[in-house]
Amino acid sequence: MGSPPRGRWEETVDVLGQPFVLLVEGPVHDGRFEIRIWAGRRRGRRDQQYLRVPIRGRTLDDARDRALDVLHTYVGLERFRRLVEDEAAHAAPGARVEVGETARDVVVTLAGAFALRVPLVIARDRVLDRDADPAALRALVSAHLTRYASRA
Repeated sequence: MGSPPRGRWEETVDVLGQPFVLLVEGPVHDGRFEIRIWAGRRRGRRDQQYLRVPIRGRTLDDARDRALDVLHTYVGLERFRRLVEDEAAHAAPGARVEVGETARDVVVTLAGAFALRVPLVIARDRVLDRDADPAALRALVSAHLTRYASRA
């Protein structure tokens, strides 16, 4: 087994259909590797970083695995938020969608012109499942918004 690479380099990854660039550096502090993440195919200006803080790991593989896990979480939650906003535009036009999360659940409420009589609570694992059926999630969200959204 060879030693891990040293220095600084870029890797391109695709997470849930979105491209990202990982800027890998290491070993740095205490022999750890760190990864900074940019959205898109090429790393842009520093203020276009997808995450503000680097992801660190004891090994290159550990840092890469952590970075990909974080990306799946962020991209999955963003994709779900967009899905909810699309469905809310039909079921509750003018409502402001608020998506929160706990350790176990993703919680959706509405504000503004509409409110939800019962918040939509979906298990976080279901929302972030990489093999989740987007059509099934969309149907669940649509049915809940249609049933429980009312004018504020």
